[in-house]
Amino acid sequence: MRTSPPSWSARRGRAQVARRSGRRGRFLQRSVALTVDPRRRAERALAAAQASFQAGAFDAALELVATAEDGLDQLTIRNW
Repeated sequence: MRTSPPSWSARRGRAQVARRSGRRGRFLQRSVALTVDPRRRAERALAAAQASFQAGAFDAALELVATAEDGLDQLTIRNW
């Protein structure tokens, strides 16, 4: 069974979602850079990673997940 390709309006909608996610990801990346508290930094890094992933910026998403992981490691070391 063949399916027809997505309509132009569906493609345009997906492109708009990707652009919004990209803008949101860049905004959250800046907030990560400005956040000092490791817990909040990790939370923001994960939110930015999700937005970057949705926008198709996979390298940025991986980098942000690593940033979140580093922040959580710092919390663990501090509370040890």
